[in-house]
Amino acid sequence: MAVTAKEFLRAFSSSWNEKVQEKGSKLKSVYTDPKKWNRLLLNGKNGILHSTMNELTYDKKLFYQTEWYTIDALYVSGKNFDRDDKGYWLNADLEVLIEHENWGDEREEMWKLLHWNAPLKVLIFYDYLGRYRGRRVKGGVDSRIQALWKMLDESNNFFKENEETEYLFIIGTREGTSDPDDHIIWKWATNESRRLKPLTSRRLLKSYG
Repeated sequence: MAVTAKEFLRAFSSSWNEKVQEKGSKLKSVYTDPKKWNRLLLNGKNGILHSTMNELTYDKKLFYQTEWYTIDALYVSGKNFDRDDKGYWLNADLEVLIEHENWGDEREEMWKLLHWNAPLKVLIFYDYLGRYRGRRVKGGVDSRIQALWKMLDESNNFFKENEETEYLFIIGTREGTSDPDDHIIWKWATNESRRLKPLTSRRLLKSYG
C-alpha cells in the first residue's frame, strides 16, 4: 500500500505541532529568514519533512533524501540500492515526491511533479493574503490553486497518468491579517476534492504567539 495524502497530512500536522511546541515564538523569526525556513522544513533529521516521514505508519522502511535530481525531497523504499558515481539511487521505489516553493512561482514546481512517477506528490507553497515576505503576489490562493489543477488536467489530456496518483497541496497562509510576517496557518487541497480545507487553526497559534 502506498502512503496516502490523508496519512501524510496527519503526519505533517503532528510534526508541525511538535515543532511549534519546541520552537515557540522563535518560529516567527525563522520564517522571516528564507534559508532558515527552508532548513526547518527540509534539512536533516530535525527537519519537519523528515519528522513527517518518521510519523508515518508504513509497512516498508522509508528513506529520506533531499535535492535528488532537482526534486526537493523524497521518501523512497527498496533494498540493495545501486548508486551512480554522484551518489544517486538508481533502483529506489519513489513513494512520495515533495516540492517546496519558498519564494518563486509554484507552477515551476508543479511542472516537475507532473513529469515524475510516484503514488503521492506533495507541493508546499505560500500565500499570505497576496503578500509574500513583503512583496506582492499575483492572484489569491484560490486562483493560484486552480492554475495548478489546470496544469494537471492539461498534462493528463496529453498523456494520462495513473489514476491512483494523488496530488496534495499544503499552503501556508496568514489568514485574517495584512502582516506578511504574522503567524502561519496551514491549509490543504487534493486532486480528489480540489477544495481548500484548514489543517491548523488559530487555537494552535497561542503556543507561539
